[in-house]
Amino acid sequence: MTQLTKAPTFNLNEGSLALGLFVLWLIVLGAAAFWLRMKPQKNAARMAFRKRTAIVLLVIAGLGVVNSLAGMFGVPVVEWSLWGLILFLILVIFSIYAFWDARTRLPARAASSGRAVREAPKHITAPGTVSPGSSVNTQPRPEATTGRRDARRAKKRKR
Repeated sequence: MTQLTKAPTFNLNEGSLALGLFVLWLIVLGAAAFWLRMKPQKNAARMAFRKRTAIVLLVIAGLGVVNSLAGMFGVPVVEWSLWGLILFLILVIFSIYAFWDARTRLPARAASSGRAVREAPKHITAPGTVSPGSSVNTQPRPEATTGRRDARRAKKRKR
C-alpha cells in the first residue's frame, strides 16, 4: 500500500484488461448520453424504455470510469480490478435484460400505447352538428334564390 501523502501517478501499466475496460466505459458513457439526447420517439412506451435504459447505462458506465480512473491513479482504497469486473458483469447482465425486454415486452407496450393514443376521443364535432352550450345560431338556412352556377357567373361578371 502506498502512503496517502504521496501524490498519485497515472499508471497505465496495470494491463490491457484495465485499459480495455476504461475504453469500454468511455464508449458506453458516450453512447448512452447520445441515445438519451436523440430526437424523442413519438411512442410514449418506446421513449420511456429508451430513457430508462440510457440512464441506467450512464450510471453503470460512470461508476466504471470513476473506478478505472481511481485504479489508474493508484488510489489505495479497495481492489479496483475486482470492482471493475463486477461492474462489467452488471453491464453485461443489464444489457441482456434490456435486449430481452426490447424484443419481448416492448412491442406489446408500444402497440397498446399507440392504440390508446389513436382511440382517444376527439373533441371535434361533425359538420352540421352543434355541441351543447355553444352560442351558434341554430336557425335553418334560408332557401337559395339562385343556383350555384348562377352565383359563380355573377361573381365573374363583377370582375
